[in-house]
Order: sequence, then structure tokens, then C-alpha cells
Amino acid sequence: MPIPTELAVVPAAGGFLKPDVARIKKMAAEKSKKEKYPKVIISGTCGKSDQDNVNYVMYRTGKNTCILQVSGKGRMEDFLNPEEDFLTEGESYVQQPLGLYLFHRPWDGVSHEKEYLDAVADCTRIEVGEGITSIGEVAFARFTNPGLKVSLPSTLTEIGSYAFALSELKEIEIPDSVNSIGDYAFAYSAIKEMRLPDSLDFLGEGVFCAAESLQKLYNWNDRVMEIPMFLLEGSGIREFTIPDAVTKIGDYSFAGCENLSAIHWNDKVKVICDNAFSNTGIESMEIPDSVETVGTKVFSWCRKLKTIELGKNQKDTSLGYSLFHNCRMLEKVVIPDGVTEIEDEVFRDCRSLKTVVMPDGIVRIGAHAFLGCESLAGIEIPDSVSEIGDMAFADSGLRTVTLPDGIQRIGDYVFRNCSRLVIIRLGKNLKAVSKDAFEGCKSLLEIQAPEKQYKQYKELLEKPLADYQKVNIVKY
Repeated sequence: MPIPTELAVVPAAGGFLKPDVARIKKMAAEKSKKEKYPKVIISGTCGKSDQDNVNYVMYRTGKNTCILQVSGKGRMEDFLNPEEDFLTEGESYVQQPLGLYLFHRPWDGVSHEKEYLDAVADCTRIEVGEGITSIGEVAFARFTNPGLKVSLPSTLTEIGSYAFALSELKEIEIPDSVNSIGDYAFAYSAIKEMRLPDSLDFLGEGVFCAAESLQKLYNWNDRVMEIPMFLLEGSGIREFTIPDAVTKIGDYSFAGCENLSAIHWNDKVKVICDNAFSNTGIESMEIPDSVETVGTKVFSWCRKLKTIELGKNQKDTSLGYSLFHNCRMLEKVVIPDGVTEIEDEVFRDCRSLKTVVMPDGIVRIGAHAFLGCESLAGIEIPDSVSEIGDMAFADSGLRTVTLPDGIQRIGDYVFRNCSRLVIIRLGKNLKAVSKDAFEGCKSLLEIQAPEKQYKQYKELLEKPLADYQKVNIVKY
């Protein structure tokens, strides 16, 4: 049976067919010669309301290139549909840290001819004309041509959320007329540097989230007084100077910036929110005395952090939950006066931690607070401490420890697997000891008990020490 020539295949071994590469190339070349450029692909209106006279036209300028032009006067339509939760024909999605959002744009969608779909990927230039005042939400998201260029008008005042998210845009000049940049506007984009406009009043959350090529962000004015949450999360930023006007650093604002090695502070920052610098490449940090509040997990997973100086004027009375969790190279911490509580997991898995200086006034050491601090050979626990949480010193390198008189209970697994722990000195008001408190303390030789409570303490320790026949309980 003859093979139809329009299939562009030839016989192969075993009776199969394989592509006729030479014929395919010839057919493509013949088609290309017949094409005439520029060629309009689609056009229409995209104004936000009846009062906005905004038009668009996308046309092909070559075999693999096309241009999108937006012209007229007024605001572009917003294409984001956050209330919908499913995809239908003609829709795409943009993903960001908070979930999936749908968007409907006239220049993409499966309900149109194939060339139409390819046009977004082939688009090398977006031209927004004079008279346009806003770029709609997700308007130019997922434009993935690596040569993408964008020109914006001097009339522009607003860039909508996700406007250039997930695009291959590497550079852009934002006119000084722009006063608002929406959430995640350049998230996951290829942008390399950004000059913020002089007139900027609002900077949304996550604007440069996961912009891995971003190296520089500058021209921050004195009207934007907060670094928004997620602003630079996972970006490629290497160094950052906190602008003079900024008083608050938002949640996750620098989290995941593994290349970030230095922060230059102003003397006005008062609040550092949760996870602000978690999982960054910072090696040293000196928090200014202006800081009054430090959130939870702020430096967690900063595996290169070696030195930290906490501010002296904190109004917080506690070190936040998991504040230095897994800071593997951190060696010394001096806790400032006024702190009364070390929250759970503050120093968990700080494997190089050798010295912790606690002020008088600490009343609680939380659960897992020093879990896995294998280099911590000793620690001076202030007399003010009345509570030590479960597993507080488990898997640590403690050799000797003195518990203050305020401790009434030794909880579950407090010293579990402290394999180098030799001597424990107990306080004078102990009422209970968990049976698992010393599990895995294979080097434990001596527990010192106050003379007046010696008999009582021997009874308390009978079950916890049932498997430790070599441990001596001695009077002091």
C-alpha cells in the first residue's frame, strides 16, 4: 500500500514508519516562503470597564517571533479569577506560594488555533502605549520567550498582581509615574535588577518572590516603610541595605535567599517578623538596638550563620519559637537582659553551639530548646529558671549540668542520649522525675542530691535509674 506523501514519513525496518526529515525541512521552508509578515493573529478590546478604551493586537513578525501591542486610554482588564478552583477550556493557571489561580486572557487558550497558542511563547516584545494607566492582573504572566522585551508608557500608574509572573523578562524600566506594584508582579520571573519608581506608594507582597536571577533592587523611597512579606523570598539577591524609611521587615521577606550573605541595617527597624531571614546564606548578623520585636523562626536553617548579636532593647520577653533551628555553624549566643523565656526549639540542631549566656530572670527553657546541640559541653542555668521542657537538652554534648532550686520536675527525655553526660547536680525543690529523663545517658556516673532531701530524691530516682546500676547518688 503506498504511503501518502503528505504524511512525510518513509518505511523503516520491521514494517514501521519513521519521519522523513529531509521532506519535513523542505515542507517547512516552502511554507515559510509563502508567509507574509507582519501578520495579525488576534485583536480586540481589553479595558477594565466601559470607560476604559483599551485595545490590543498581537501579530506575527516572523516564523518564531511576534509582538503584542496594547493601546488606547485607561485601565487594562484584570484577568485573575481567584474565586474559581478548576480549569476549563481556554484557561491557564499561575502558581505562587499561596495556591493556584485561574486567569482568562484573550491572547492564550486552547479554544483557538495552534498558532495563537504558540504566539505567547514566541512573543519577543510587549508594547504598552501612551494613555494606558494600569496593567491588568496576570496580563503578561507566562510569556516565556528568553528574548522578551517590554516598553511601558509615562502614563502608567499601576502594575497589577502577577502581571509579569513566571515570565522570562530579564530587564524592564518602570516609569516614575507608577505608584503601585501588585502582589507577585514579578514572581518567578527572570528579572536581573529593578529600579523602583520615585512615585511608588504601594509595594505588594512577594513582588520578586523566586526571581532567582535578581541581583539588585534599588531606589527605595521614604513612603514605603515596610518590606512586604515574601518580597524577595527565594530570589537571587546577594546583599541588601535596609532603606532608611523601613521600620518593619515582613514575614518570609528574605526567606530562602541562599545567596544572601549580608544585610546592612538602618537605625529605625523595630519589627522583624516570622521567618524573615530563614534559610539564607547570612554568615553574621548584628541586630540593631532599635529592634523591639523579633518573630519566630527568623534565622532557622541559616546553615552558614556563625555569629549573632541580638539587640539590647527588645520588648519581647521571649526568644521566639525555633529562632535558630538548624543554624549548624552558630557557636555563641548572648541572650539580652529582659528575656524571661526560651521558647521551644530555639537552638535545636545547632551542632556547633558551644556557649550560651543566659541572663538572670529566665524562668522557662522550652521543649527541644537545645536538642541536638552536640558541641554544647556545659551551660549555666540561672537560678531564676523554674521550668525545663521535655527533651530540652536531648542529644546534646553536655558533660555536667547543675539544675537550679526552682526546678520542681525533670520532664520526659530532658537528657535523652546525652552520651557524654557524667554528673548532674539537682536543686533543692525537686518533686518529680520522668522515668525516661536520662534515657541513653550511658556515661552518667553521679547525681548530686541535697543532704536534707537525699532520701526523698533516692526514691524519686529509683525508676529513672533502674537501668543505671553504676550511677551513684551522693549528698552535697
